[in-house]
Amino acid sequence: MPLTIHLSMDVDGRIALRSPYNARFVEQLKAAIAWDCREWDGQRKCWLLSPLALDPLLVLCAREQIGVKDDRSQPGGESAEALSPYALMPEDLRASFVTLYLAPNAPLCVAEASFRALAKVFHPDFFVGEEEVMQRLNAAIHIIRGYLGLPGA
Repeated sequence: MPLTIHLSMDVDGRIALRSPYNARFVEQLKAAIAWDCREWDGQRKCWLLSPLALDPLLVLCAREQIGVKDDRSQPGGESAEALSPYALMPEDLRASFVTLYLAPNAPLCVAEASFRALAKVFHPDFFVGEEEVMQRLNAAIHIIRGYLGLPGA
């Protein structure tokens, strides 16, 4: 059964994250979100996250195919999901950022650096190389460059 997390707004403005216990998810959460942007509330059995942690959390969930039930709401009745950086992003561009392990607001220089670093690991000419992964990486950087109107995209 796939994991689904539940998000809600805490009274202090932080994001309350609740989920069934999953050791792998906890490890990934700790790796993706800086220690000063997360706090475990043992009494309420939930993570309290800084709003700055939303982007890395969404990237983690997209990459690991974790479902997100977003019960947060913003002043004026707008759902938090509508304010997400992914909300207005085309699906192929969103998937490209996920493929390169990037937040949706990452600048091109970071996308290029991530592509180069991952290519050093997955290029078929190298020991660990995986042709299929390298093809996905090439497609992702091509799509990101294309949306920015760069030559050679």
